[in-house]
Amino acid sequence: MTGVDVWAGVRERVLALSAAPHRDKVFGAHEHAFEPADVLTGQQVTDIEARLGIRLPDEYRTFLLEVGASGAGPEYGLLRPDPEREPWRPGTEPPVVDQDFADRLAAHADVELYEGAPGAPADERERQAAYETSERAYDTLDEQRAAGTLCLNHQGCGYFTLLVLNGPRRGTLWDDLRAADEGIVPLQGARAGFAGWYLTWLRDAERHAWGGER
Repeated sequence: MTGVDVWAGVRERVLALSAAPHRDKVFGAHEHAFEPADVLTGQQVTDIEARLGIRLPDEYRTFLLEVGASGAGPEYGLLRPDPEREPWRPGTEPPVVDQDFADRLAAHADVELYEGAPGAPADERERQAAYETSERAYDTLDEQRAAGTLCLNHQGCGYFTLLVLNGPRRGTLWDDLRAADEGIVPLQGARAGFAGWYLTWLRDAERHAWGGER
């Protein structure tokens, strides 16, 4: 799904949900109230891309121009694209999920540095310093897993949806489940790309809000 046509009539469908009799049955509706923010101008999108140093994936880019910059959307609604807030770092790669990276991350997770543990320093101060070094290394690697992405929304409970901006997985969506120690997981099927993800939410919202389904 690419281009402007995929978004034809979508903004109007979203706005109509604000008058639906069962709109409160849609999760997160109390936050975004089915009100998309104003669309961005071409210059505003260009300015965001200049700050990111990369062109936004087409489905998301045309959404910003045709539907809205934020507001109504999956879970608690869409966040406005803000390069200063996101985990994006210019020139970095998208979420890292290869085994080598996982092994390096695991090397700094649950490191056994208590007294008597194999390889742990005998001196307590040295053990504490080694533990803090390991924790810093883990945090740095963990942050790198979200590099090259833009945070689309807050799902609740510290979970987020990420859009990959570059590399071979550009344009795909991932669930950031690190709050539950479940890593960053790619979405599958129709929801793997931005248009499919958003339109799946919209169809489900319409079914719940107009038909009263839970």
